[in-house]
Amino acid sequence: MRLTPSRKRLSALVALGLAALGAWSGLASAASPPTPRQLKSIGSSSKAEQAEPLVGLGSAPATQPLIVISFVNNRGTILGGSAVGSGATRDARTANIPISAVQCAVNFTTHKTQAANRRSVTVRWFGGIDCSRHVVLYGQAFLAQSHINFSGAGKFYSGQLISATSGQANTFVPSSNPSLYVWHATNIFFQEKPARGVIAVLPAAGQQINPATTCGVAKNSKYGLGVHCDVYSQRF
Repeated sequence: MRLTPSRKRLSALVALGLAALGAWSGLASAASPPTPRQLKSIGSSSKAEQAEPLVGLGSAPATQPLIVISFVNNRGTILGGSAVGSGATRDARTANIPISAVQCAVNFTTHKTQAANRRSVTVRWFGGIDCSRHVVLYGQAFLAQSHINFSGAGKFYSGQLISATSGQANTFVPSSNPSLYVWHATNIFFQEKPARGVIAVLPAAGQQINPATTCGVAKNSKYGLGVHCDVYSQRF
């Protein structure tokens, strides 16, 4: 005689099968904070890893340029920007040599969908950068609930690119209504290593960048001076 599973057991088996299917299809459900080696590879520090989006009075979105730097003969000067410290200086000197210039816009894609059982969410999230010309770009984005609770890591990108993105299309987070944010560490250099250049980084049109974002002058042994930014989304 063939035994037929009870309706309750069938439901349990179906749920188990769906869970297995989700795991098989690549849903990410957890991630560790970046290691010191990863931080070095993206040009960031433990301070950037531990930062979180500002809230309350400090949470107004940044809409001005995040940073504008110029450099002449291997000396970089921050001209201004909402993501740099108050000690930034202006340098009005010019040089009678060719100049390389690029403007890059940073953006975020963030969307979460609650599961039918309301016990978890799936998240589509990306940090992106789009530049006005080919430059050397490298970086990586992370999804987090706090500086000690990371939920996902995007791919590391590196190359001579006009644009790049890092993130995941379908990250599983086992929480009913998590407060999430994206941290995107990105670096911009000229491949020609010019003697004189200008790099400007700003939010893409309509984007809200959290003021926890920081940018500064970066150095690369191969490409010289450039910009590193740790860009944070608003919580969602």
